Order: sequence, then C-alpha cells, then structure tokens
Amino acid sequence: MDVPKRGMTFDQAARYRLAARLLAAAAGPEPRVLDVGSREGFLREFLPGTRVCRLDRDGFGGPDFVRGDGCRLPFRDRAFTAAIALDVLEHLPAERRGPFLTELARVADRAVLLSAPFAGGEVEKAEALANEFYLLLNGEENPFLVEHLSLGLPDLEETRRAFPGSEWRSAVYPTVPLDAWLAMMGINFFLATLPNSWGMISALNELCRDRFPPPGGETASYGRLICWVRGGEGELPAAPQGASGFDAALFREALAVIERGIEAYSRDYRELEERHRADLEKFQALLESAQAELASAREEHRREVKMLTGLLDERAADIRVLKEALAARPLEKLRRRLGLDRPRQE
Repeated sequence: MDVPKRGMTFDQAARYRLAARLLAAAAGPEPRVLDVGSREGFLREFLPGTRVCRLDRDGFGGPDFVRGDGCRLPFRDRAFTAAIALDVLEHLPAERRGPFLTELARVADRAVLLSAPFAGGEVEKAEALANEFYLLLNGEENPFLVEHLSLGLPDLEETRRAFPGSEWRSAVYPTVPLDAWLAMMGINFFLATLPNSWGMISALNELCRDRFPPPGGETASYGRLICWVRGGEGELPAAPQGASGFDAALFREALAVIERGIEAYSRDYRELEERHRADLEKFQALLESAQAELASAREEHRREVKMLTGLLDERAADIRVLKEALAARPLEKLRRRLGLDRPRQE
C-alpha cells in the first residue's frame, strides 16, 4: 500500500498515505474514487488498481482527468464510492466551502475524506513563522501561505457541522506533526534558494515521507483529515498509532542527506568554477589578440591616412597653380592681340 512516488513532498505523502488507509477501511474493496483538486494522481501510488478520477479547475491532462469546479461537480448523485479533497478547502473563499462540502456528499456513495490545516493558535503561529522565514529568504511572502491568511483557515467543528445529511458519521485524524511540518518547510524553503538543489530536496523529502509517522500522544498536528461514512455502510477506522517524541535516527539521516547534497553541490560548483576560469582565460587571450590586431590596424590606418593626406596636399597645390594660371587668362590676351575675338565678316 505504502508505495511512494517521486516528486511527492513529505506532507503530501503523509496525507495520501493516511487517506489510502482510511479508504481501504471505509470504502471497501476496489472503490471508485473522485480526487478533487488532484494534479498528480498520487492516490493511485498508495492504492494501486483503484479507479481514480482526478478533477481540478486547471487543466492537467491524462485519461483519468476531468476539468471542473468542485462546487458544481459534473457527476450524477452517488457516482463514486468515495470522494476525497486533500488540502483544497483552505484555498476556497468562505462562501464556497459549504457548496463544496455539499457536492462532495452528493457524489459519494460511502465515504468522503477531506484534509486541511484548520484554524487554531498553534497552526496559525506555525504558518506565520514559515511565511516570515520565506520572506527573509526570498524578499517576498509565500503565495500559498498568504492565501491561507487572506481567506482564513476553516474551522474544524464548523466544517463537520456544515457537512449535509444526518446519515453521515465522522471522525478526525491527525496528519503531520506540527513541529516536523515547520522544520521541513523551513529546510525546503532554504534549500530551494540554492542553485540546482532540487535533487537534494527530492532526496530529503523522500526520506522523510517514508519515515514520518502520524502524530501520536499529545503531539500537535499541522493538518486534520475528516472522514465521513454514510450510515451503516461502512465503519470509521481507528486512527493510525503514531509515535511522539524526537526521532534522533531520522534527524541524523536527514543531516546526512543534506550533507551529501551540499558536498555534491560544492563539487559541481568547483567544477563549474574551473570551467568558468578556463573560459575566462581563453576569452582574455582572445581579447588581448583582438586588441593587438586592433592596435596594428590603427597603426596601418594612421600610415594610410598620412599618405593620403600628403597626396591631398599635393593635389591641392596643383589645383592652386591651375587656378592662378586660369586667373591670368593668357590665351584671351593673345586672341585679342591677334584680333581673333572680332566677329567674322560674311
């Protein structure tokens, strides 16, 4: 069941892993699932063979994808065994959240799963800290966290009460430990500022998504997943047992991943620096050669200009002599003396 897909972040994997476990218990074998707000289709990685229909407002393509509005789903009543929407609700304005829940309930036959970061002092403080760190690194705020702030995080109990129909029973499950979420978001934000760091980010998230347990004991959670089951058609599964406390082994492995990534980055940077230095030396030699050729051409040009100036001076002197000769008009004086300038007698 827990087959990770490359490209998933640690928190996406935690949400989909939990959703897959709950679906397996609440929706029965071989469910037909509508995944609203899904771009990548991660659910199938945790429930291979499950028939999944992805829906989003933006077009992402694929044979299992439908473009549509979650508040006006283009499907008949109870068309799917289950409908899920993971971290979508918080990106909707408050007035659209009720219609969104109504549509999920309408198209689902047995179960509805919905996850989100819900309003609460600790979650909102963690988001504020993450956004502040992002601003410090990038000079601008994180667009997703800003959207959470502008729209307001949904209220957990209000969301449960707003779900239509008395036949639905619900339970709430934690997703990602809040302290782990904040630490990983900060690490991802920082690593993203380094050039060519996506390989390191991917490796770190792959490690953590395989190792992060759901919160246990009194550990605070960043998000909650609500599972609704219709009437007596399914049982609400028990919450996965998570471990609370600090995982020193995971921390050491994460540090090792980052260290290897930084070493690779440093090695690549040194190689790139050597190539740039060699290129700079080559370009410097080309520049010096071009400057020498330009200086030689200038000297040759100077000599040609000097020669042409001399020729022009000689021609100017000749022209002055001719002008003086013409001004004297010796032929006209001779013609008058010989009478050649008189009119002819017919």
